[in-house]
Amino acid sequence: MKKLLIMIISLLVLVGCTKENYEIVLPKGIDIIAVGSEFVDKGCSVFNETEEFEMDVFSNSVDVNTLGTYHLIYKITVKGDTFTCARVVEVIDTTSPIVTLNPGIDTIVVNSIFVDASVGVSDNVDQSPTVTVISTVNSSEEGDYTVTYIVTDTSNNETVVVRNVHVIN
Repeated sequence: MKKLLIMIISLLVLVGCTKENYEIVLPKGIDIIAVGSEFVDKGCSVFNETEEFEMDVFSNSVDVNTLGTYHLIYKITVKGDTFTCARVVEVIDTTSPIVTLNPGIDTIVVNSIFVDASVGVSDNVDQSPTVTVISTVNSSEEGDYTVTYIVTDTSNNETVVVRNVHVIN
């Protein structure tokens, strides 16, 4: 009887010492967002067969107004065991620059000088996008010509605007 009692107590102690198996779940979320957009954190949790625990945000460096790669770290301690989880969020620029033709004289007489009025440019992130100008204007020959403005920001978003120039006799 004494041996049976010792075996039962030993079994109870061993069952009580068994470490539970936990699974970490990082819900699918939007991990790539456009600059200036709202970021909705889907969190992270840890669970076993009977319980689920929502992890606390341990570190959050996400800045939705600045391009870059950010890390969210989640952490929780359950019954003496510490669990961590990480989410990587990338803030990108998907908006093309805004380009407006400046007012100018787009009809000139043959052999006169064409003065390009250029374009006005603004961008949601880049303070000085690159402007490339391609002109086919030949003021010594009558005809219709184009001046093409290709505006590119640092995220390689591009806007193309064309000015039509008429050379008349």
